Amino acid sequence: MNLGKTIREGYEILKGNIILIVPPVVVSVIMTFLMLAILGGAMMKAGRMEMPSVGGGFFIYTFLVAVLSFVLHSFSQGMTIAMIDDILRKRECSLKTGFDRALSRISSLIGGGLIMGVLVALGMAVFFIPGLVVAFFLMFTFVSIVMDEEGAIGGLKASFMTVKNNLGSALSIFIVVIGIGLLVGIINAVFGMIPFLGHLVSLVIMGGFFSFVAAVLVLTYRELNPTETVE
Repeated sequence: MNLGKTIREGYEILKGNIILIVPPVVVSVIMTFLMLAILGGAMMKAGRMEMPSVGGGFFIYTFLVAVLSFVLHSFSQGMTIAMIDDILRKRECSLKTGFDRALSRISSLIGGGLIMGVLVALGMAVFFIPGLVVAFFLMFTFVSIVMDEEGAIGGLKASFMTVKNNLGSALSIFIVVIGIGLLVGIINAVFGMIPFLGHLVSLVIMGGFFSFVAAVLVLTYRELNPTETVE
């Protein structure tokens, strides 16, 4: 496969369909407000700054927010992938069609994302590199679940086999995505030093990054599995 062509096509898809950044940005905004409401940062109380009391309720709410964040981000990824697939198939693409399609796959998206998340977390905890290896082999999980209508396990297996059978191409894409991710992280760190406005810009940048990555993964998956994804 032509790596440069895939990256350019991913960029052009995003450039011509800015609406793709809406799902990840909306989820990020929701989670930001929830975290501010629960964790609070520092609260003004009795004329001094105090941290919120830490107790059982605090941890329960934090856990619930983490679960909600996982569910919403899994759904957001599925929605973005569905919209990109519609664009490539020359079908109607809208937030509604993407929402409906992702909703029909919600259990598989959550299940596959949960298994993948646990495996990656365990790999990272062991010695970082195993976590990257797991992420590498499972990077097409959501794409397979949405485009091939696979279940959670089927999506994981399809991703593993796609990477296994196309190690060189898959590794090239993975390295490029990681590299761009590091660059985006540096840019966001700079904007993060600007109160409020900088954070808003960072949310948009991250939304663009997630949508771009989704486009690249969809393009790559279609090319590596042409008979399975093209109507």
